[in-house]
Amino acid sequence: MKCAKILILWWIVTSSLFFLQGSLISATRNAETDRLRQELLELEEATKPLIQTFRKVSQLVSPSVVSLSTEKKESSKNSAETEPSPPSQNFPPKRDPHADNVPKKGLGSGIIIDEHGYILTNNHVISGFSEEEITVVAYNGEQYKHIKLVGADPNTDIAVIKIEGDDFLPLEFGDSEEVEVGDWVIAIGSPFGYQQTVSTGIISAKGRTHVIPFELPFIYEDFFQTDAAINPGNSGGPLVNLRGELIGVNTAIATRSGGFQGVGFAISASIAKETVEHIMATGIVVRGYLGVGTHDINDELAGVLGLTDKKEIVRRFGLTAEKGAFVLEVWSDTPASKAGISPGDIISEIGGKKIENTIDLQHAIRRAKVDVKVIVKVMRNGVESALEVMVERQPQDLADK
Repeated sequence: MKCAKILILWWIVTSSLFFLQGSLISATRNAETDRLRQELLELEEATKPLIQTFRKVSQLVSPSVVSLSTEKKESSKNSAETEPSPPSQNFPPKRDPHADNVPKKGLGSGIIIDEHGYILTNNHVISGFSEEEITVVAYNGEQYKHIKLVGADPNTDIAVIKIEGDDFLPLEFGDSEEVEVGDWVIAIGSPFGYQQTVSTGIISAKGRTHVIPFELPFIYEDFFQTDAAINPGNSGGPLVNLRGELIGVNTAIATRSGGFQGVGFAISASIAKETVEHIMATGIVVRGYLGVGTHDINDELAGVLGLTDKKEIVRRFGLTAEKGAFVLEVWSDTPASKAGISPGDIISEIGGKKIENTIDLQHAIRRAKVDVKVIVKVMRNGVESALEVMVERQPQDLADK
């Protein structure tokens, strides 16, 4: 009997201790939860300006973003013709020998740049479609089917169309030259047909090239790389800074999945604005033309030349630094060939502007006045020469490709 009482007493004490321990643990957890909740509230107050910025930029920019849809039907006799590239990537047009009265559709986005209904988009979004085969859906859901193609420039993948009406809300161009790696950006578009989708990220890199695998020697590549989700259907949509200004036009995504899991690219606003100004003025884009194929001085070029690395390029060609645009090819009967520029030359300066890479060269020639002579400095076998080059207008048959 005495043992039974002892066991009962032990059970009561043990149970009380367990209960007390559980209560202490529960109280500790509650205190920890309260502490974390309070800290999050304080952090929310600290981050409110950034949250409000994202909200207000979205509210400001969204009314200037439109959705574009394209659709056409082709008979079997046209089945060998090329079809537009998908809006998620700028791959060359594909041939579909099996197409037979199959509807061909596309999705994309556009940016209102003028109160009278002028819209900036990617050329590849509308390429291959007539004006009657393009539909624009505005921010408020209103559809526009009477579309005018103002002009397009395949070399920058920029096009301008117009819808009827007035009092549209245009998006302002920002200064893309001010953009730095790490800057916050916001992308808006119509991925997979879902209009007015907003995503955020940062600028991951600047000056990306070889993004669009077109085999054209004069395509202008100077892309922002971003981790903001640029899904299929976002092509032609805006990439904006935290002031709500356009700093890039979303154009492509390098992806293996077909979704947003990939690397997004945007055309810089400076190139887009310059191209738009040409198109708005005359409907066509007139640019200078040199007629060379160049490459940055890097390890990739060293591999092409059969050398070890870029340092060996510097030694072999008598350079003082890994700068300049290395001339790989010179096309016949072009300003470059007429001036005596040869493969193996390194272009270091044009019209007094230093050339450190291929992008610098592209910008210099793109902006050069047509039918005006400029001095082009080249390094050849360690010796710098100054050549007089007459910048010609880019041949129209090439520009139309």
